[in-house]
Amino acid sequence: MSRQTDIALTLFRKPKGILTKTLSLLPTGELHKDSSECAMSAGDFVTLSIPHVRDLVGILTNIKNSQCLAYGVCRAQQEGKIVSSEKVKPGDITRTKDTFIYRPGQPAIVMLDYDGPPGRPILTRDGWLALLYEACPGLAAVARIWRPSTTSYIYDKTGRELRGLTGQRLYFAVAEGADIPRFGEVLFKRLWLKGHGHIEISQAGSLLLRAPIDAAVFSPERLDFVSGSVCKDGLSQGDLNPVYMDGEEML
Repeated sequence: MSRQTDIALTLFRKPKGILTKTLSLLPTGELHKDSSECAMSAGDFVTLSIPHVRDLVGILTNIKNSQCLAYGVCRAQQEGKIVSSEKVKPGDITRTKDTFIYRPGQPAIVMLDYDGPPGRPILTRDGWLALLYEACPGLAAVARIWRPSTTSYIYDKTGRELRGLTGQRLYFAVAEGADIPRFGEVLFKRLWLKGHGHIEISQAGSLLLRAPIDAAVFSPERLDFVSGSVCKDGLSQGDLNPVYMDGEEML
């Protein structure tokens, strides 16, 4: 499908602190992941515009660890400050579904997120993509970007790999951004119908439906933490470079 207009998305910035995970070593030598800084209740935002999904590669590659992305846009303005819901006053902007939307009739980016189920082997890139293409054949023909999750490929100071591929993302553009929540719900159900769903038990004893995509990432205000991890205690991180696969301009 031909592009009707540029694709809009939002860049968020946290003035103090980081918007990514921190990895360190416990006294036992085990790897410890700290996600406590992955919160964005106050800061700045700006609407970005890209002509094609391939232009997202440069953003993913160069983003700072104090920044993150969302694939909806603010309904009221192109840039400004975000305040927390506890401090909101008339005219202020919070990061909620009331203030961030997918604009009807406008294209937008879809992000698919996969994290391996606890205690099970993680899918390879080709294995994950094959499941997605089986459930939605159009994904095999659209221009798309694959990238490892931001805690992947962690090494100790000797160069020994402590963690390989931990999860994956796939990005592509759709012509109708407002349809993204419905698309995500349908794709999740199709994966289940293809036999790729499973159930996990929460700490409270609830049954949680799971599939090879995260069903909670399709809201326009949802944050995508895309910078690499902050590594401490001599740890380092390997290649997280996005892989662009050419195809039709958008789904």
